[in-house]
Amino acid sequence: MGVIVNINLSSLVKYQQDVIVGEVYFSYRNNVFPKIKKVNWIDYIVDVLIDWNQAFEKIKNNSDETTFQLSFFDGPFKADVVNKNGLLKFQFVQTKQSTIISMTECECDLIEFEKSLKAATKELLIELKKRNWISKHTEELSHYITV
Repeated sequence: MGVIVNINLSSLVKYQQDVIVGEVYFSYRNNVFPKIKKVNWIDYIVDVLIDWNQAFEKIKNNSDETTFQLSFFDGPFKADVVNKNGLLKFQFVQTKQSTIISMTECECDLIEFEKSLKAATKELLIELKKRNWISKHTEELSHYITV
C-alpha cells in the first residue's frame, strides 16, 4: 500500500467564522507523518485539504520531476512530492528554524494516492454536511470531489 491520507472525524471542532480544525495526517508502511508527541494535535483541516487537492492537480499533470509541496498549516511539517511518470516520490519533512530535523522518504502510485486523497476529502465533506458545517471553504473543497 502507498501513502494514505487520514482524517480523524471525532477530532473535528468548529470555531467562530467557520474555522474547522481536526486531525489530518499521512500514513505509509507502518509510519505516520507528522508524528506529533503532543496529544490532540490538530490543523485547519478544510484549508489543508483544499491546498493538497490544488497541489495534487498540478502534480498529476506534471511528470517532469518538479517538486510540489503538500503543507500543513500548523507546525513545521510538509511533504515534498515529485511525479516521475506516475510514481510519486514523497519526502516527509519537519523543519525547525529553517533546519531540517527529520525527513523520511517513500514512493506511491499516483492513482493510489489520488484515490486516498479523494476518499478522505469526501469522508470529511459528508461529515461536515451531517453537522451542517457548510461554508465558502467547504464549498471550495467540494469542487474537488462529488459527494
